[in-house]
Amino acid sequence: MIATASGKEPVDRLDEGRDLRDSINGSLINVGVLAALMMALSGAIYTDGAPEPGLCLGTPALQAEMVIAWISMGLYFFSTIGAIVLHLDVEGIPADLLIEHLSGDGQLVYCLPHLATSVGICMTAAAYGIDIGERGGCPFLIFGLLAAPLFVMAIFFLWMYCRKRRIKLFDSSKSESIKVGVSYIATWTDRINFPKGKTAIAA
Repeated sequence: MIATASGKEPVDRLDEGRDLRDSINGSLINVGVLAALMMALSGAIYTDGAPEPGLCLGTPALQAEMVIAWISMGLYFFSTIGAIVLHLDVEGIPADLLIEHLSGDGQLVYCLPHLATSVGICMTAAAYGIDIGERGGCPFLIFGLLAAPLFVMAIFFLWMYCRKRRIKLFDSSKSESIKVGVSYIATWTDRINFPKGKTAIAA
């Protein structure tokens, strides 16, 4: 753990930086791989969508599906390449200066690939909801538009459940040096004792 309990000697900042670098790089690799996988899923319905003219709303629905899938692929592209750029950035910072580098708005920058992927997943789900309707008919469109968000919401509830457990862990530990469960995406910030005058952003 990066942070130390009140009254104890602080952990060497070089070791803190190395631990933090490993956490950030692991997070960036995971989101980059996920974005690449999701880009393939969006590309599948972009290049091989429901046959014309569709079996429910017709051409307008197919055009909406195409645009939604195209935007989602753009978001996944940003996430994949952005993760590489940020990985190179964090590798170029000395370990003992990394916490200072990530203070303040720097945390938000490292959340951008995760945010782009999250929005892209919602859009991909919507595109697939439209796609099944235009392949199978209007009853399937209703089913698709109702069911697609449920997959996204299932992940969201799992995400919030994990955050709630982290908050509960912090409440039970009575630690004054860390505030687990504050951040939504950049969870590694919860483990950092930022320099005086620098704060974590609940991103």
